Amino acid sequence: MDFKLNQRFNSWCPPDFRKKCNTNNQPFFLENGYNPERSERSDFLRVPNSNIVKTVRCFRCGQTGHFYKQCAEIRIKSKKKLNRDLERLSIFIQRKTCENFPFFNLDDSEFRKATRANSIHVKVNLLQTSQTKILKEKVKLESVVDLIKEQLKENRKSLRQEIDFLKQENRTLKSKLQKTISKSAELSREIEIRNLENDKLREQLERCTSKYQAWTYQN
Repeated sequence: MDFKLNQRFNSWCPPDFRKKCNTNNQPFFLENGYNPERSERSDFLRVPNSNIVKTVRCFRCGQTGHFYKQCAEIRIKSKKKLNRDLERLSIFIQRKTCENFPFFNLDDSEFRKATRANSIHVKVNLLQTSQTKILKEKVKLESVVDLIKEQLKENRKSLRQEIDFLKQENRTLKSKLQKTISKSAELSREIEIRNLENDKLREQLERCTSKYQAWTYQN
């Protein structure tokens, strides 16, 4: 046996406990599942031939036959571990969402160069040019609006003058109509009077003719 294996064996198993556990007359590290070629510790391996199943107790559930890391009970995570898992999940989701972008495989320096050289300055220049165009169009539209307002004011003045003139003409025409109506009424009265006079004259003529006929008949 190597010196390191002896040292490990003595540190793992005291002599009193070694006599109790060594039932098959084998070294404790072989009975407990230790493999010197792989240099693996066997503290957490269950071996049915050994008496560790009866002696070892779990610090979590208090039962024998397994260690703390082999316990099958539900493990309740602490707040630190929960926060750690949430941070990892958020980072994972961000990476998954950023995989569709073309700049995902670029480094930070290359990404900064690309954004500074291509996208940001170009967009800023385009926005500035579009802003200047919009301002020029705004000035033109304001001048057009001012001209339209002046024309509307002039048109309102001219329309008011025309309305006043038409009102005056309407008044004069109304007065003329009233005069003509009064004249027509007077003329109608004169016509009626003359018709009455004509009727009287006709009656007189008829009387005269009848008298003349009677006189001629007597003679």
